[in-house]
Amino acid sequence: MTPLPPPPAGDPDKAVRYWGTLEGIRGRPGQIARVLNHIDELKEARRYHEALRINSKLLMIVPDNVRALRYRNEIKDIVERGGGLVQVAQRMSNEGNMGEAENIIRKALEIDPYHPLGLEWAAKLIPGFTHDPVILEIIFRPMPLSATSSAMIDVKFISFEPLKRARVHVRTSRTGWRHQPLTGKNSVNEDEISVVSTMFTRFFMKPGGLWFWVELEDDGGAVARYGSSDAPVYVEVLE
Repeated sequence: MTPLPPPPAGDPDKAVRYWGTLEGIRGRPGQIARVLNHIDELKEARRYHEALRINSKLLMIVPDNVRALRYRNEIKDIVERGGGLVQVAQRMSNEGNMGEAENIIRKALEIDPYHPLGLEWAAKLIPGFTHDPVILEIIFRPMPLSATSSAMIDVKFISFEPLKRARVHVRTSRTGWRHQPLTGKNSVNEDEISVVSTMFTRFFMKPGGLWFWVELEDDGGAVARYGSSDAPVYVEVLE
């Protein structure tokens, strides 16, 4: 079994990811700092929509946190500017001004490169436009009331071609890696753009958190990953 680094317990400088309601971090400054660091990572990676979702959940717990309030204003401004241009591009397209619509959608993706609707309209307006699958959101949900200790991972994504493979790789401190297929809806419309879909899996979970990473591969061989075998994501169960 390949050794993994120890869980980053108690160290607010380590990047630990959280999903769900974040209720478990209430009154725990070190945990709040980790979530803020993760939001900052997403912001730097220009994954604005995911950053805004997590930040909104955090502000429900700590509504007066200065750093979270600053992130909300910064990220919301970017998302609104990109989304506004996407709406303009849609209107130009509906009016038959395809050249102007293409120029505007390019500008929208320069501002917000992972805007879900922007990517879909780019495929319609830009000749030959394609993109690797985009993972929009991952939600980790422990299921404490189930017959066996288990959890679910919801993966929302956009794919420009049907998926050939979708897997989650999970490991606890007491088990080796388990590789499980993600199952769920993966529909494609007439423009060969996959709708935002939710996939899920359930797996046995030992106490003390776990490591995981997600991998999507489309029929064209393009791959999207959240985490990796070399840098898996560690999750603490706080709820």
